[in-house]
Amino acid sequence: MPSASPAKKTTTTPTRAASAATPKTARPKPSPVEEAHDRIVRLDPALIVRDDYNARTTGTDPDDDLRASVAELGVQDPIHVRPLENGTYGAFKGWRRAQAQQTANATAEAEGRPTREIPAIIRAGPGRQRRDGAPAVSDRERSPRPDARPRPGQGHRDAGAH
Repeated sequence: MPSASPAKKTTTTPTRAASAATPKTARPKPSPVEEAHDRIVRLDPALIVRDDYNARTTGTDPDDDLRASVAELGVQDPIHVRPLENGTYGAFKGWRRAQAQQTANATAEAEGRPTREIPAIIRAGPGRQRRDGAPAVSDRERSPRPDARPRPGQGHRDAGAH
């Protein structure tokens, strides 16, 4: 007589429908700045000002090569900004590129040509600012890369970015 095999023990896992029925806490709707946080957005350069916490303290004006490049191609690498209370954005990384685009736009406007917006990453939101209101930027972001070659007469890695 064949022996009966023992019954297999089965386990059940909750279904998606059961877990979907679990109430979740409602989150407040994020502000437009929070929605854009750490995404690349396009901003009107006229809204960009130099941030008080910009790491660059000398050589803050774009050189002729940067101005010419931005006039021809526009700003290619996003700048980093934080929203300010007056509706403008403070550039704490890429201020020279923003200035070059502002100059290029003024020239284009005077000549009746279209102007360009500037790619920017908005840094704002919970945990992203220091107590003094400055953006929380890591030391690694502020230090030059070991493989970066500074432009002659320039000592900062932002000199070649545009």
